[in-house]
Amino acid sequence: KSEPVTRETMDLAEALGGEFSQAGKKLCEELEIRGGVQVVGIKRDGLLDRSGVKEGFVITYINDRPITSLSALQRVSEKVQTIDGVYPNGKAVRYVIVE
Repeated sequence: KSEPVTRETMDLAEALGGEFSQAGKKLCEELEIRGGVQVVGIKRDGLLDRSGVKEGFVITYINDRPITSLSALQRVSEKVQTIDGVYPNGKAVRYVIVE
């Protein structure tokens, strides 16, 4: 089930410069997280790319707000300052966005 892409959604995905998918149940269980949004594509020179985020990273918080689903990601309307999450290998990382 995919969420409809609205202008706002486009904006955040566009701003982050990435493509995202819902982190699967199995992955969430393995990583011991409630849910998250996995980065499945990164645009060159986008915010994620410049911040050092790699493909596969599962975003669990943006600006300390829990991101458990694509719809939660879409509801982020303020400027992204911090991105927290975990890689599939279990390594937890916090990225601080520097413009």
